[in-house]
Amino acid sequence: MKKVSIIIPVYNIKDYVADCIESVLGQDYRNTQIIVVDDGSNDGSETICDEYALKDDRIVVIHKKNEGLSSARNEGINVAEGEYIYFLDGDDSLTSDAISILVEEIEKDAYDAVMFEAAKTDEDSLGTEQGYFDKSNDYTGIHDGKKLFAELKKNNEYTSCAVLLFIRRSALSLRFEKIVHEDELFTPEFLYSIKSISYIPKQLYIRRIRPDSITTKKKSAINFRGMSRVIYELQDVKNIDEPLVKHICDLYRTVDRMYSRFTPEEKRGIKPEKKELDAFFLERCFRGEKGFRKMYRHAVLSKIYHHGCYKNEK
Repeated sequence: MKKVSIIIPVYNIKDYVADCIESVLGQDYRNTQIIVVDDGSNDGSETICDEYALKDDRIVVIHKKNEGLSSARNEGINVAEGEYIYFLDGDDSLTSDAISILVEEIEKDAYDAVMFEAAKTDEDSLGTEQGYFDKSNDYTGIHDGKKLFAELKKNNEYTSCAVLLFIRRSALSLRFEKIVHEDELFTPEFLYSIKSISYIPKQLYIRRIRPDSITTKKKSAINFRGMSRVIYELQDVKNIDEPLVKHICDLYRTVDRMYSRFTPEEKRGIKPEKKELDAFFLERCFRGEKGFRKMYRHAVLSKIYHHGCYKNEK
């Protein structure tokens, strides 16, 4: 039975972290290293983590200064001993058979990774709700990372969630960039870097939707800068192709819409960066790689077309 390193970043989530850890301790797959990375919590989460470490010797707790989710995940990777690595957010949980299912799947043909699905639960929910990450198309026969990305994008079913990837440690050469929206960069980079992947249409992850989480907070300049960094970095992915360029253009439209909803003061603070991003796309419209120009052109024209719709939004 091969060891699985489960990395759980924790930051000020005292009301949820016990449920998360319990879902890992309750796995029917027992050979696990549970790496809990306390990213500078000060609400009591750090104490809960230490208490669990005293109860089960599979749990390793790392206390560090607050540097964000990416830094916490990278710290976990540094001490991971397992043949397989899995990232679990500290306010979410797993079904009790998740790890055993994922290990069985990844070992079927020595895949580099397995992608799977999630359900969601609201903060006050007693159970899970279906449909949050549901896929209506079948991806089970696709074993190439680039092709899987392309098919998911084509069907508008792509989600950039590292928590929905079960990874062979030897295939993990990447680290998480210290930005907001780190998964938007990590997931495509990872899919384009691996040799093989499997997809299973099973909801093994339970995503907790809460109003004060990173994903639900109002977007600000830090979100704009993070997503802009994603766009620049994805441009340099090895073997970039049409689906990835289309995705970069989709992100550009998303960032433009994000900017349109900022207050005048917020816009003034990042206006030079916005101009730089616009210039980046305009340059690729006219001087970029010939095969991709039409996609960049469409993104810029779409931005111009929708400008009138965006500018009056609050």
